Amino acid sequence: MRYTVALIKRSVESDIDRLFAPWAVGRPENWSVCSTTKPLIALHYWLKEELDIICDDSSTVRLLLQKYNRLSRSHDLWESACECLNDVIDDTIPEFDSRRCRRWG
Repeated sequence: MRYTVALIKRSVESDIDRLFAPWAVGRPENWSVCSTTKPLIALHYWLKEELDIICDDSSTVRLLLQKYNRLSRSHDLWESACECLNDVIDDTIPEFDSRRCRRWG
């Protein structure tokens, strides 16, 4: 089964309060979240949970979360999550390239 944007949105929206709860811990009582922030945070937690289920290795989860973080800066969040999950299904997981990581100083 391949992941679709609609499937991911339904899954996140149906469980958004539980997914968002860890991020809201420790906030002041009068704190309220922006309507665009809550789905963003919930999607990230959902993606992490889903990758933990379908991936065999924690380093693979880390690589795919890094890919999601890169893609989500310039592409649609839902499509970025969908692409990362389908990479596992298609067995096209990106390799870590140390040449792309530069240290300054």
